[in-house]
Amino acid sequence: MTIIEAMEGVFAPAFGGTDQSSWNHWKTYLRLLYGLPLEESDAEAFMEFTKRTEIPEQPFSESWIISGRKSGKSRICALIAAYSVLYGNWESSLAKGETCWAIVVSPSLKQSKIVFNYAKALLELGAPDQLKAMKGQDEILLKSGVGLVTKAGDLATLRGSTSCVCIIDECAYIKSEETQAANPLEEVVTALEPSLLPETDYHPAAKLIGISSPFERSGLLFQKHELYFGTDDPYVLVWHSDTLSMNPKYSKLKIDFAMLRNKAIAKSEYYAEFRESSSSFVQERDLDAASVRMMELPQVGRRYFAFVDSASGRGGDSYTMAISFRDSTTGRVCIARMEERQPPFKPEDVTKEFAQILKEYRVNQVVSDRYSLGWLADTFDKEGIHVKLSPHPKDALYLEFIGRLNLGGVELIRDDRLRNQFLGLQRKIEKGVEKIDHGNFSGDHDDLSNCVAGAVWVCYDATTYSTFSPKEVESRMPATIRTSPAGAAEERRMDMEKEMRDFMEKDGDKMCPIVRPGMRWPMGC
Repeated sequence: MTIIEAMEGVFAPAFGGTDQSSWNHWKTYLRLLYGLPLEESDAEAFMEFTKRTEIPEQPFSESWIISGRKSGKSRICALIAAYSVLYGNWESSLAKGETCWAIVVSPSLKQSKIVFNYAKALLELGAPDQLKAMKGQDEILLKSGVGLVTKAGDLATLRGSTSCVCIIDECAYIKSEETQAANPLEEVVTALEPSLLPETDYHPAAKLIGISSPFERSGLLFQKHELYFGTDDPYVLVWHSDTLSMNPKYSKLKIDFAMLRNKAIAKSEYYAEFRESSSSFVQERDLDAASVRMMELPQVGRRYFAFVDSASGRGGDSYTMAISFRDSTTGRVCIARMEERQPPFKPEDVTKEFAQILKEYRVNQVVSDRYSLGWLADTFDKEGIHVKLSPHPKDALYLEFIGRLNLGGVELIRDDRLRNQFLGLQRKIEKGVEKIDHGNFSGDHDDLSNCVAGAVWVCYDATTYSTFSPKEVESRMPATIRTSPAGAAEERRMDMEKEMRDFMEKDGDKMCPIVRPGMRWPMGC
């Protein structure tokens, strides 16, 4: 009996009875795994999820499945295990008194019980009269001397057994608390491989199968994917699929909602995309704690700053602007307003629109990234807004931002798009240099997050050191100070300083220090 015949026959009640259409792609995988002839309807799934060019004719002894969450992985694990136990004909290879096991390894005890219960139900459907003993909650032994055992990733318990199939469920998430191994999955595979029965005239070789939703672009699962996915290797089969392809009954609405909540995680969980080999740049809890504001209209007595991240209006990049200010009570930098224009658009029209918004906030200078500074400066200048080039690359702006965020020094506008862009940022090391950027998925962008990080930097930089030139300071001084003769007596100088402080407090800026001879003007003023 083939595994497809068992699935459609004795195991049918566990897979939808006579209507098993939602399992069609899993059947394609099982035909490949066991060397069964493919049906005409299998062709599309075969090409899409293996990227092979030649249809294999022999069964595989090793296979790795990378598939999305809720795609039916645990039930397929149970099916392969139960089929191997009941119909594998392993008895001829066993010594007298030897027991052969279908071993299912899971990251946790809870996960192992899920697979165990699925497999137990299948064994009871297939051969209830052959169940010899059930030891605890993790072993079932048949009269034939072949049994099923589930384990929770404990390396010590994986050695010494004889096995007809070893299945590592959610293998990307296997951990080793005992050994603290750098690559615990590799340790698990090393422990299991010697237990596998070899091929004989009565049965094929025992199988080693790893099945999981993906995690980082590192470790053994990713290495297997890189080596064997899309190649016609005769021994190792790699299958890579998303949730809805393998389980079309699952709710697409739930997946869409997960994408809105956190795109980076949802792409890994449901679209089976490996995450970058990097640490997350922004912690979700820190970002949520800072996202407390709504958009703010211009306030009297408040000085605003702005940063723009321009774009061409074609392709996928947005043209964005963020306006910030520093709260005189808390000292935090707050985002007052964000604007985003998604393509297609005319950049000159958006620039004019943004210039009018800046005037409402009494902003006459904006800092820009390095994109198309020439036309951007010309267009803003025509609107009375001076453009200053950011002296820092995007990575430096993000690093400055994360430091302020972690210290609780930033307040952001609550916005799902901004949140997803920050959570999608990844910290990478390339040639010894730290890089901060969005992921490689086609829908990934960081136009808003880059602009907000820039606005936070501009505000902190300006309010920590004076951005006024000497002429600007003079123009803002009260008339009695501006008209005082040079070389005034010390007493008059002190009066001037006091008058200047009183003026600044009344004006509300509280950010321009008293200028004394020899003071350094920051930011190139």
